[in-house]
Amino acid sequence: MNAPRKFATWMSTYEHRNRRFGHIYRYHSRSDIHSITLCTYILEDILAACPLLRTQAAQGIVAYGINIPYTSPTTGKSKTLDLAIGPPPTPLPRGGSIARVTQLADRRVPSH
Repeated sequence: MNAPRKFATWMSTYEHRNRRFGHIYRYHSRSDIHSITLCTYILEDILAACPLLRTQAAQGIVAYGINIPYTSPTTGKSKTLDLAIGPPPTPLPRGGSIARVTQLADRRVPSH
């Protein structure tokens, strides 16, 4: 698991410059760059630990999304998921790494 270490290293070097005053901050409460970065590192760890998921990603049957809208089928409540992994809404080309999408399909991926 490298995500915590990589994120701590990233946090120690990341700088956000205030456009108006030029101040430099390590964290900006209205930016989601921290969440996006952490989710990316977590995804890397998951892929490193799960050969089946890597295979499904290479086949184009699994993708990931960050800040994915989700509505519960039972309650109708809407949420935004920081990180979601699942089938893409349309088939993806084979090969390469896992693809990032803006939404996921409403179906399950077969577990071989």
